[in-house]
Order: sequence, then structure tokens, then C-alpha cells
Amino acid sequence: MSPASRAALLLANTLPPDHAPDAPLTLQLLTFDHVRAYFTEVDRWGALHGAARQIEQLHARIERRIRFDSVPSLIAQPGRYLLAFEDAAQADRFRGEIAREAAALTGSLQVNCAQLTLEASALFDGLLPIPARVVGIPGVTPYQARINRYYGLANAGTVPTAEQARARRHFGQVYARLLDQLEATSAGIAPFYECLPFAERCSACRERPTSAFVNGEPRCPVCELRERTGASMAILAITLPGSERALIKQTSSAAFARVAAAIDTVTAPVLANPGALRLHDAYETRLIATPKRGLLDLIAKLPDAVRLPSGDETRVIVSAAYGPAAPRTLIEMAERGHHKLSPDRIGIASSPDSFGTYSAESLEWLRATVERLRGANLPPAAFANLPEQLARGTAALYTTYERLRLAPLMLRALDATEAQWGRESARFYRALADALALIRGDDERV
Repeated sequence: MSPASRAALLLANTLPPDHAPDAPLTLQLLTFDHVRAYFTEVDRWGALHGAARQIEQLHARIERRIRFDSVPSLIAQPGRYLLAFEDAAQADRFRGEIAREAAALTGSLQVNCAQLTLEASALFDGLLPIPARVVGIPGVTPYQARINRYYGLANAGTVPTAEQARARRHFGQVYARLLDQLEATSAGIAPFYECLPFAERCSACRERPTSAFVNGEPRCPVCELRERTGASMAILAITLPGSERALIKQTSSAAFARVAAAIDTVTAPVLANPGALRLHDAYETRLIATPKRGLLDLIAKLPDAVRLPSGDETRVIVSAAYGPAAPRTLIEMAERGHHKLSPDRIGIASSPDSFGTYSAESLEWLRATVERLRGANLPPAAFANLPEQLARGTAALYTTYERLRLAPLMLRALDATEAQWGRESARFYRALADALALIRGDDERV
């Protein structure tokens, strides 16, 4: 049996017949370091499109290398890979190859790696098992008392059962140790290009030296690689609270793989949308850029909550940010709104000053508002300053003034919208601002 096949069986929670329990196995967790900063280093939509395409290409290359080397994996997402090697030297070589691929394709992105070599039995029994001869000794010592508290034993003289031991010593401990190592090894974005004091700097990132001119603009090698044109988009921040804790709780690698796959399916409808770009996975939050047209329909496809194979249930919280802003601003708007989403689970930010919260029912009302106002053909500049007026508390006066400029057909659509949300209510002004921001600028090229 080949080493790769034995490692695959171990990840499937089966000890191969020719594999000793104390034989070494190396687990490797790879991520892209500070990838969010890589996306927003140049605060333009074209650069974000280019960076996202580079990450997709890098992920495709890593997947091909995983298949070519027959490396068993528990997680293989863009920017996050949990792999197993029977040979630690092969793990080191693989890490070096991926780091070189990332540097060659992006010019600046580094690879973070947490690596742990352990006995194969640790996949089943966890790290640092308690020796059986210590547990259950008559008489309580401070050490024995700590052990009893750890296992939740009824009294000092009780020996933990196999089920009690597995509930605390399992594969999740291995994954938690890898996460701790990963956080400690973060290095940040390296420039890879020394910039002398007299060198002309890139006009996009303003950090690295110029190597070429693109459309008359000085560009460094990194920005030249990701130079693109692209439409402004909406940013979605999708959070599954408790999903990372659910992974750490899994007692076996096979159960871990099932839960990780179930978490991945939550964002699948969004990523399947034509033009969607996967930006960043940060702990329990995933950032995705998607075209603004059809955004509310896309959000409506996401479930309210997800029951994982482990029995854990997690809510699905969504923040959407869109409008005439640069990508870095929209990402910050989407991330900033998450703490406001209780008990509602959907947040809409149409400007830095405007953040509305919606339940599943009120999201349907917002979709109806968008269609009604789109059919009324409001002037492009109608209620353009409504988000700022909302922040100042003068939305009612501003809206009354703006109504004077509208034709009767447009007024009827506006009156129907106000009747739905509540006359002169804060909900109406917020929904009006969010709906109009969705209608405007779908095809803006930047």
C-alpha cells in the first residue's frame, strides 16, 4: 500500500493493517497570508477583479498538484488546505512548492503553514492522552482533581469511560493546535521588491518600484499582474456563528470532513452566481463579491439556519454592501454591520451612513419595492442624497421636497411603497434608500 493510500485511510478514520498506531503522520494546514489586504491593497474594482482571478488560478494549480501527488485532504478551499502526509520531508517539499507558486503568480502573496507531526493514533485519541495508571487512584490529589474536572466525572474515584475520554480527546484537538500554530506564524504581505529612495513608485499601490508603464501609468510587477477592468459589485459577508467551534468538536477526521463539506454548501448558491468572486474566508465569515443585479434574489436563496451533520445548528447571518464606493469601503461596510443583526439576520448597507436590518419577510418587501420603483422609471438623480439625510435625521423633510419633482405615475409608486413600510416611518426611508441604490449603477465600469 502506498504512503498516500495509507494516509487517506487514516483520514477516513481507519487504521490500515500495515500501519502501526505509533507510526508518524504529518498534518499540514496551509492558508494565504493577509489575503484580504492583498485584495484591497489597490482600492479599485479592476484590481479586485484581477486579484480574485489570480487566487482562482492559484487554487487550480494547487488542486492539480494535490491530485498529481495523491495528497489526501480534509479541506481544499481557495486559500485554505488541510492535508496529510506520511512523510514529513514530502510535506516540507509540498509547502515550498506552493509558496513558490504563490509568489510567481501574484508577486507578493505569501503562504502560511502550520505543520504537526504526530502518531497516527492521535487522529483517534487526540493529543496528550491521560495515562490510564494515573486515573482512578484512590485518594484525591490536586492533579487527580483536575483530571476529574476535565472529564466531568461524578466523583474523585471514578475512572472515565471510553465515551467520556473520546468526548475530550479527539481529532478536534489536533485541528485546534494547527489553528494556534497558524496564527503564530502569520508574516504579512512581503514586498519582494526593494524600493530605493530614488526609484519611481507604482501609482497604484504606491509602495513598490515601477517596472513598466500601463496606459501611461507607472506600475510595479505586482500591480501589473493583477491589472484588469471590471464592474463595481456588491460585497456579501456571510457568517455562520459557531461553525469553527463545531469543527473543533469533531471526534474523528471523517466527521470533520463531513462538517467542513456541509459548511461549504451554504455559500454555494452565491458562488454559483455568474460573475461572483470568492474573496476571503476569515474564521467564520466569508467575503464574496457579486454583481448587484439580482442581489436580493441571491440573498433570499440562503437558508435562515443550517443543521450540520454533527447535530450542531448555526444561523446564517448576511451583510450586503453596495453603492458608488471603492471595494475597500464596501468590505468595511459589510463587516461593520454584523454586530447589528440581532434578531434580524440580514443587513443592507447602501452607503457608509446607511445600514438597514431586515428579516426574511421584510427582505421580500424590499424586493417588491425595487421592482415597483424600477418600473416607475424614477429620474437617476431622484433622492440621491437620501442616505446622508437619513444620517442627519432630516429624511422626512428631504423626501417631501423631492416628491415635488416627480410625475404622477412615479408618485403613485412612491405612495404604494410608503403604504407598505409605514407612512413617514424610518423603515420607509431606509428601504427607499436601499432600493434606489440597488437600481442605480448596475453596469458602471471602473
